[in-house]
Amino acid sequence: MAAGLQERKRDNPPSDDYEVGLIFPSFDWTLRDPVNADHQWRRVREALGLPDDLVPYTFRTFMAVALDDAGLSAQVVADVLQHADPAMTQRKYMARGRDHHHAATILHELVMGDPGASADQGHDGKGRVSTFVRLS
Repeated sequence: MAAGLQERKRDNPPSDDYEVGLIFPSFDWTLRDPVNADHQWRRVREALGLPDDLVPYTFRTFMAVALDDAGLSAQVVADVLQHADPAMTQRKYMARGRDHHHAATILHELVMGDPGASADQGHDGKGRVSTFVRLS
């Protein structure tokens, strides 16, 4: 897709006074007409067999979630989505209510003791890691 946009920009460059940084401008480098964009999107959806409730904004959310899942920082995700405030990106798109298996494993090992823990890590008589014993 990026190559197609670069080719279009090369074949039909914007005027010298073009200052708007539109991501998907019209062929004339102006804002797209929402009605025309909706018609174009419907044709694409139908051609690909996508559900009617799939909207372009869904792809924005997908990008944010994919970048978050990849472990990128809120600042990087905010930059990609062109958000001025990374805190807004965190509130809107970044992981909430997900299972965090690694954190659960750490907490389980603290409470129940880690059978594979090194010998220098203290355990109480019940096999619990001493860090948990100090906190209880």
